[in-house]
Amino acid sequence: KCADCHHPSGIGPFSLLTYRQTKGWAEMIKEVVSDRRMPPWHADPAVGKYRNDRRLTDEEIQTIVKWADGGRPMGNEADLPAPIKYSEDWRISGPDMVFELPQEQSIEPSGVVPYREIEVPTNFTEDKWLQAIEARASNPKVVHHIIVFVRSPEMQSGERQDFQRLGRGFLVGFAPGVIPTVLPEGHAVKVPKGSSLIFQMHYTPTGKHEVDRSQLGINSAKQPPAREVITATTINGDFTIPAGDPNYRVVADNILPDNAILYSMTPHMHYR
Repeated sequence: KCADCHHPSGIGPFSLLTYRQTKGWAEMIKEVVSDRRMPPWHADPAVGKYRNDRRLTDEEIQTIVKWADGGRPMGNEADLPAPIKYSEDWRISGPDMVFELPQEQSIEPSGVVPYREIEVPTNFTEDKWLQAIEARASNPKVVHHIIVFVRSPEMQSGERQDFQRLGRGFLVGFAPGVIPTVLPEGHAVKVPKGSSLIFQMHYTPTGKHEVDRSQLGINSAKQPPAREVITATTINGDFTIPAGDPNYRVVADNILPDNAILYSMTPHMHYR
């Protein structure tokens, strides 16, 4: 639950794959797991059970605290579990196809970088069903996020999909700690033939000149799925918080088709 970010190609600033790498961080680890700042997980523990829940149990936290306070012993080396192997490249297995930004992006050392929306043709001559999708930053230091949308052929160049309601525009996102989209058998995302991909790139300056040429990798489903996976965006973008109101309530809703199954969700908010 730590190593998923804390490995050489992960977003964590240091690796926690081995005893030797971990023991020097014992006091910090004790502090952040006791405060439940790490591993990061912000869903209300009283609501729902999640397949990708990163939280540690109370017993696991106490084990770590006792280890840190007790001299950080290694224990019996024969009891070590098999090492976790992380790819330095793609996290989905061997993408069928890779799409890359057409030109290397240049990011200045300072200032605010507006979102860049870059179109990449798929050249698909037939509809594609995708079962695994991964957006990958070539320079994670400077990439705040990537969102990849699909522009279907009937849309005019420059036109944006209406992402406020149910639609097939959103394909995949990347941000630090986000895992790739890998759907179960029988589920897939449809990309119509002739579509283009729109890479929404959000860059954050690092204090020096940076370059990036991010990519998208896909694995096609072996056959048309029993269920199509689509993304619905539920958002209220038209509200004003009255001055001085300490607890103003904003509501957003959406209408789903009959017989829909909620597979995953990504709540997202910002502080004022």
